[in-house]
Amino acid sequence: MKIKQLLQSTYELLSASGIETPNLEGEILLRHCTGFSRADLYCNLDIHLTEPETERFYDCVRRRQSGEPVAYITGTQEFFDTTVTVDKHVLIPRPETELLVEESLKSIQPLTSPVICDAGTGSGVIAICLAEHNSRAIIYATDINADSLVIAALNIRNHGLEGRIRLLHCDLLDKLPVKVDLIVANLPYVKTCDLSEKCFEPVVALDGGAGGTDVIERLLWQSRPHLKSGGLLMLEIGFDQQNRIVDLVNRYLPGAAVMFKPDMAGIMRLAVVTT
Repeated sequence: MKIKQLLQSTYELLSASGIETPNLEGEILLRHCTGFSRADLYCNLDIHLTEPETERFYDCVRRRQSGEPVAYITGTQEFFDTTVTVDKHVLIPRPETELLVEESLKSIQPLTSPVICDAGTGSGVIAICLAEHNSRAIIYATDINADSLVIAALNIRNHGLEGRIRLLHCDLLDKLPVKVDLIVANLPYVKTCDLSEKCFEPVVALDGGAGGTDVIERLLWQSRPHLKSGGLLMLEIGFDQQNRIVDLVNRYLPGAAVMFKPDMAGIMRLAVVTT
């Protein structure tokens, strides 16, 4: 079958399955199976794929129809200005988290040698972006999930950052050996009742407890001894969690100031805590 026929067929299949961006996702899956760049793909629309190539492609399409995210099928995800490996053990990086990276980079720019902790690092993508955009930064990246740290280590190695990012297997800040200027965290913040019954991503990376802030609360509880004077916390949060975050900051970091920044959709997505 020709590539242009495969693209049309895939559009119809994914559309019928309720996929919101069938053209884009079909293209990504076909590029994954052929190794073509986007330009090469559209320059070779009349090329016939072999039967094994076609079957592999339709296997990927069937996986997408079942609800499996494209990033898990291809094994990669683009984020900010980089690409990382992902699998079922880590959360797939989302566009809204780029706000956390952007604001973190602004906050450390004036510092000579900023020391940072990325708590709950998952794939390691936040730590990688911070290291790639600030060559002076020293970064500790923690995760309680050993399988996640395997993926993070692979990504750090692939980006040549082994000497800049230190991985720690622990619960949030438990084994952090130094005080830091900045703690960044995209922790679970989905309410347990809002989790989908058919979820391909690891529940531990999504489930924030009954109110959605259980893990964030634990981080705030741990944070005081690990922050330098004037240190910052930058936390990605869920919809309508601002009041709860203010209460938690007042409880565990009395005297600290907290402000919120919206994402591109206008949702208050980032909490910035100044101690």
